[in-house]
Parts: sequence; structure tokens; C-alpha cells
Amino acid sequence: MLDAHQSRRPFGFMDDPAFLDALAGRLHERLLARMRRELIVDRERSGLLVPRT
Repeated sequence: MLDAHQSRRPFGFMDDPAFLDALAGRLHERLLARMRRELIVDRERSGLLVPRT
């Protein structure tokens, strides 16, 4: 019976709120880091961010 259920819903574990929370946390960290890098690169290209001497 369990095998039949898993074959119908192979990603049933994604209904677990704890799993979704952990996944969202991992995605948030990665997206935030990528956006920060992109903003820094954009500022450098536009001349708004200059290195301190």
C-alpha cells in the first residue's frame, strides 16, 4: 500500500511544513547572496561604488 501511494505521489514529502521551511531558508540565503553580488557589480559598473583608499 505504501508503494502504491508513493508511486502516485512521488514528491509527497514536499507537503511537510518543516521540509518546505528548510527549503525556503536555503533558497532565501542563496538568492539574497546572489542579489547582493549583482548589486555590487552594477554599482561598480555605473561608477557609484568606488574602492576606498
